[in-house]
Amino acid sequence: MPRATDLRPQRRGLELAARLDVVVFDKTGTLTEGRPRVTDLVNLSSWTDTFLLERALAVESGSEHFLGRAIAAEAREQVCTGLRPMSSRARPGRGVQARVGAQRVLLGNRDYLEEHGVGTDRLEGRAEQLAAQGKTPVLMALDGTAVALFGVADRPRPAPVRLWRACTNSGSAPCW
Repeated sequence: MPRATDLRPQRRGLELAARLDVVVFDKTGTLTEGRPRVTDLVNLSSWTDTFLLERALAVESGSEHFLGRAIAAEAREQVCTGLRPMSSRARPGRGVQARVGAQRVLLGNRDYLEEHGVGTDRLEGRAEQLAAQGKTPVLMALDGTAVALFGVADRPRPAPVRLWRACTNSGSAPCW
């Protein structure tokens, strides 16, 4: 049986926690499964989804970035392709560009595409919607034109979801 003195540090921690206004978590792997996946493909081009996925797979097939791996995994599930990039160059945290056949393919964030002269206005509204849902938007351009948008998200782990629901249902504090 624990002695009363053993419980004091725990009690103090609980007392402090009761006064918290905000708790911040690093979500990847803490609140989520740590396995991001593509949840959305918004195709604004005249090309088929298969056509776009083939090019995305060629660009991202060897990616070390978790968003690139998620896009490559989705593309592998949807299409079989033998396309290979003729050249590829990545900027960590920004995006990747490659030449696939005669086409220049870019995948990345808005700033990365705009750095390469690609207008992203036609994708912005949908990208903002995905971001508001907790998804990471990854934009795609072919030959200098924005053509598609991938939404990538990780599933929440069950325990944090239960905690969030309990917090929300208690009415004592807002939870996001």
